[in-house]
Amino acid sequence: MATKRATKKSKIQNIAEKVAAVAGKIVGTKNRLVNKAGTAISKAKAAVHDFTAEKKPVATKAKSRVKKAVKKVKRKVIKGVVKAAAQGVLRKAERKVKKVKKAVKKAVGN
Repeated sequence: MATKRATKKSKIQNIAEKVAAVAGKIVGTKNRLVNKAGTAISKAKAAVHDFTAEKKPVATKAKSRVKKAVKKVKRKVIKGVVKAAAQGVLRKAERKVKKVKKAVKKAVGN
């Protein structure tokens, strides 16, 4: 047989257990919210870092300018070589044409 005092302790104990369980749930949800907030902050920082990292530094701009200048020089050199080769071929063709014209004049003129 349970006495009144024993039942009171058990009721108080039950209430304390329920309060402890609720407090545990509150602490658990608080920890989850803190973790979520921490990850959200880190993601926001990463996004800001990504936005600022997309800007090209001066060194890459200088590299691209150097590459463009090298390409221009290569084009000029190639054009010069092609022109010189073409002029040589053109001169040879002109010489052959002159020879053929002379031969035709000799054949027709005589």
